[in-house]
Amino acid sequence: MLKLYALYRSRAFRVAWLCKESGIAYEHVDVSVNVDQAQCKEPWFAARNPNARVPVSDDDRFVMWESANRSKNKLRLGPYDISPRLVENSRCGAIPGRRCRGASRRARHRRAAWSPWRYTFPMRTFTEYKLALSRGVALHTQDWPGHEPPVLLIHPNRTINRVWDHVIAASRLPHRFLAPGLRGHGLSDYPPAGYRLADHRDDLIDFIETIGAGPMFVVGQATGAMLALMIAHTRPDLVRAVVAANPALAIPPAINNLVQSQVRAHAVLASRAAARSALPFSSRWTPAIVEHYLDHALEEVKAGAADTTVRWRYHAAGVAECEADLVHDHSEAIRSARPVLVFGGAAASVLPASIVDRVCALLPNHERALLPAADHRLSQDNPAGFAALLDDFVARHSPAVP
Repeated sequence: MLKLYALYRSRAFRVAWLCKESGIAYEHVDVSVNVDQAQCKEPWFAARNPNARVPVSDDDRFVMWESANRSKNKLRLGPYDISPRLVENSRCGAIPGRRCRGASRRARHRRAAWSPWRYTFPMRTFTEYKLALSRGVALHTQDWPGHEPPVLLIHPNRTINRVWDHVIAASRLPHRFLAPGLRGHGLSDYPPAGYRLADHRDDLIDFIETIGAGPMFVVGQATGAMLALMIAHTRPDLVRAVVAANPALAIPPAINNLVQSQVRAHAVLASRAAARSALPFSSRWTPAIVEHYLDHALEEVKAGAADTTVRWRYHAAGVAECEADLVHDHSEAIRSARPVLVFGGAAASVLPASIVDRVCALLPNHERALLPAADHRLSQDNPAGFAALLDDFVARHSPAVP
């Protein structure tokens, strides 16, 4: 994958912008400049550019300097026909096809509106609603309009459906996306019981039947990957293909114990800052992704007339019940003949790679990949890389357009 060593508040912005517009996945490495101990003056960076300037790109050991050269090179390599003239006119973040003379206020405003340190990608418009199921529970749903067949996205245990926002923003698929919140998570209903994997699976089968647009592509990560595979096993008629990211098959008891202890310790937190410090598996997230998640995953709790605390938007007892169920071996419940893409993070430190090996052995029609620059929460560790893998797999297994 392309690595872009840059400070976004520089002309490196246009390289990132063109990579985004061209559908080219890249990893951003922030490099400080113009300070006493600037990273651009350190030996590791000097080995890439002895001039100590940004941006620098490393594309499988093909190293280039300067944003205009980099942009022209990526346009030649990219899958989309974007005029090289656009590169010359992209100074200061000008919109395509419009010449920008100098750093005008309007051009600076356009650049700031997209800036990756604020939002990783421009968010696509969606509608949201609570879908009442025949099982007596209503699931909060994000619905991005697009072509059929839809792509169903299943989030991990003790998270919310907003973990997919940045992946969808990075995706170039024209498909409809559906991201329901599991029971006891986010803005979905919180029934007092029924939080084992089979309960979530049956909710999602009910969801697909209620939407009435199957068979769907079913995508999940961690617990969500297990549920995606369980749906394909139980109701293959509802599933076109599966993307199983970091599947949590028979997780080590130590991981279960860690999650259980975190759920108990972080039931109520003193402030947003405390929640930020306690946010699990987030070491690879950008600050923008951290703040986006906190915006949607936290709710305020009035502790008194003046005191306010925060808590995570999930049913703690339900999260604990589901996590305990993940320790059990559900191998026989995830076998499927449907096409399946299975991948984990290249920097995985939570679930061992042997789990991916075991899952692949159960799936006769599987493909395997590895997501670079990602650990456990793949959709937030590397949303652009996740979207690239998803787009390629879904495009190859979508029905031909007449």
